[in-house]
Amino acid sequence: MKNLTATPLKELRTNASIVHAVTPESGTFFGLIKKIRKIKTVVTFHDFIPIRMADELKFKFAHLVKLYTTFMWKNACYSDKVVAVSEQTAEDLKKFFGRKADAVINPGVDERFRPLSVKKDKLTLGFFANFSYRKNVKFAIDTFKILKEKVDCKLILAGGELQTVYQRQYNVRELVKGLKDVEIIGYVPDDKVVELYNSFDFFIFPSVYEGFGIPILEAQAC
Repeated sequence: MKNLTATPLKELRTNASIVHAVTPESGTFFGLIKKIRKIKTVVTFHDFIPIRMADELKFKFAHLVKLYTTFMWKNACYSDKVVAVSEQTAEDLKKFFGRKADAVINPGVDERFRPLSVKKDKLTLGFFANFSYRKNVKFAIDTFKILKEKVDCKLILAGGELQTVYQRQYNVRELVKGLKDVEIIGYVPDDKVVELYNSFDFFIFPSVYEGFGIPILEAQAC
């Protein structure tokens, strides 16, 4: 919510000559600021999930989500420079809004993501994301069920207790009922994320759609 309210108002009061909106929603408001002040604006687009897959992924209020997103993001395209985090996002930008990305800049991985020694009692599969339909946690659970029949292993499902605003989520506790060696972790503090990745032997990333998919790089770095 701060991206939509506090941040634009804060930038309106600064003497900055360039502002960078890290979400398209903020970029829309920065466009209004341009009409009040002489300022250059940059906006970054991460993905087109709400427009491309709101119905398929069973978003709450899918019709309204698409209308809102289309209106806000289209206006964000009037920024002086538009950045896409992947070639795929750049293609979607052109497809949906006719706006060519000025640059494609892949997200970087912080150097704190590195190998650590973490004690494990058995082979561990890990899933780290919310439990939404888009992140496809059911696929991770089904994979574990198959592997468990052949190998003594453990499954960690982390981060999913954090509710998303508009994406419907699986009832994971119902999906794992009766399964042994499954650990469900809620919110993971930022200073524990590296340790979490290192507690996995295999990282499962079965998302239906991603703009870039930086968790893959974070896991590889660990």
